[in-house]
Amino acid sequence: MKVIGLDVGNGSVCFAVSNEVGASSIEDSYQSVFAEYVPPLAEHAALGLSKAADVHVFSFGGRDYVLGYEAVRATGGTPISAYDREDRLRLDTFQTLTKLALLDAATRDGSHDVMDISLVLGVPVEDFQRDKLSVLERWFTEPIVGAKNGQSVILSIKYLKIISQPIAVLMDQYLTTEGYVADKTLESAKVLVIDAGSGTLDMTEFNDLAMGARFGEAIGMNDVYRQIVANIQRENPKVRVNVHDLEYQLRNQDGQLRLEFEYGASMLDITTITRLAMERVWTQMEQFVTARYPDRTMYKQIFVAGGTGQAFADRFRAWSEAFELVRDPQLSIARGMAKFGVWKTRESRG
Repeated sequence: MKVIGLDVGNGSVCFAVSNEVGASSIEDSYQSVFAEYVPPLAEHAALGLSKAADVHVFSFGGRDYVLGYEAVRATGGTPISAYDREDRLRLDTFQTLTKLALLDAATRDGSHDVMDISLVLGVPVEDFQRDKLSVLERWFTEPIVGAKNGQSVILSIKYLKIISQPIAVLMDQYLTTEGYVADKTLESAKVLVIDAGSGTLDMTEFNDLAMGARFGEAIGMNDVYRQIVANIQRENPKVRVNVHDLEYQLRNQDGQLRLEFEYGASMLDITTITRLAMERVWTQMEQFVTARYPDRTMYKQIFVAGGTGQAFADRFRAWSEAFELVRDPQLSIARGMAKFGVWKTRESRG
């Protein structure tokens, strides 16, 4: 049985796939965007003009889709995102994206046909409530039936556990891939976990692995992107910025001193407006964290995960000496969920 840790965030889909003993693992992440798939015109394919030859097509609910912004770009589809701060669990688009991502994760090793799945899902702190968890649980009461590149796939969810994303981050530090204890000191430590995602800033305190005060704030890199988009369109009224394309381009320029936005034949220098947007968002984030946890000297460690956590790592580091950016900040949540799933499987077998 496959063990899958799945984190469908506002900015990224991340997953980690393992077997029941954690002996093998597949991990990946991509932008939380999908699109309906429209096959290329026959004459384009014949002339080699189509960029979609290597794109995977998923069939679900009577429609065909592609996943991730690169695939959407390659096929010329219209990006669909499931971002909604109010209540994304009520969105059909979010449910579709989640099930498509699960189909993707389960078939990455070439498997198809019928598969038994042990699934661990992560949710933001604000969604870690009984009524909202019930919504998610209902999504998986029946097998997920679909296809990948024309090959039938049926996923039967034999075990489902939903945990908050900060718990998953802690599990990634606490457990090995095989589900054994990796850091026993966490069993008697006071730590703070901050999952800084694209749309939410989740903060949870843990005492001897027991969950304590937890809070969530609606802020992240999506706010940075929105400010950049507003600035570009204010300064360049004729430029129509696709926020998904902006994020895609910025991700590809990670670590560069000069940042540019390509629009047709033009290259816009967005270095300054990006820096200012980052500063404004960081100021708010710092205020939120400090207000919730004013005495950061009391923590043995402050683990920070998420794409926004990685983007603001230098600022977090200056904010606290206890700061520790976890390995692969975006994948840490999904990996922690997979480790948790392996751990629980081992426990159930004695």
